[in-house]
Amino acid sequence: MRASLYSGLVFLLLLLVGVTVAGFLPPPSSSMSVDEIVRMYVDNSLRIKVGLVIMLFGAGFTIPFSVALFYHVKEAEGGKYAPMAYVNLCAGPFTVLAVGVPVFAMAAALYRAEDGNSAAVVASMHDLAWLWLLGFVTPAVFHVVAIAVAIFGDRRSDPTYPKWVAYLNLFCGLCFATGIADFCFTGGPFAYDGILAFWLAFGAFGVWIVVMVQQGIRIMKRDERDVTAAPLQRTPYEVHAE
Repeated sequence: MRASLYSGLVFLLLLLVGVTVAGFLPPPSSSMSVDEIVRMYVDNSLRIKVGLVIMLFGAGFTIPFSVALFYHVKEAEGGKYAPMAYVNLCAGPFTVLAVGVPVFAMAAALYRAEDGNSAAVVASMHDLAWLWLLGFVTPAVFHVVAIAVAIFGDRRSDPTYPKWVAYLNLFCGLCFATGIADFCFTGGPFAYDGILAFWLAFGAFGVWIVVMVQQGIRIMKRDERDVTAAPLQRTPYEVHAE
């Protein structure tokens, strides 16, 4: 379980490394011309390819991370009937698509970048990649809202998550949702290189992963203490022997 939780940090690290290696941190300007976009892909072909491979490999680590969260959200809901846990489980793997589709769109742009007749295709693939990466927010929003609902519904004296984690999830959901505005803006804070659509959403995503990993480890340590502190139960054979 610990390995599954830490896979969230591995994903975050590889995503940051991949984006940085590719030269996309900070992101390219949303106001770049078609010729500027093509020149960027031609001049930086190798580093972009390496960065995309790292990003795609890192995306796979979201799957075990989502499974680990599923078990803790299920515990918060009481175990047997846990709809929010299953919403969380279904929404989590879509993060692979959230990263994977933009990676392949950029790969397609690279594939045609040196073709003098495909400048418009390269620019379109580039725009698709960034619009998808920051605008495909629905699974992420459902992800965090499901976790928050499960936490608010946990009314036990010793809940799985503290209530502030629910509020953090809702806040992160609002931050993620700013990305969908990149459909409507080609400049300013809501464009895909803007302070709200990119920096706020990206920063909130990093904070969310770190907090959920930390909380998951805390839950595991609590469970281990409970097991250690629990009195050893004797078997019926041992009781009868006395």
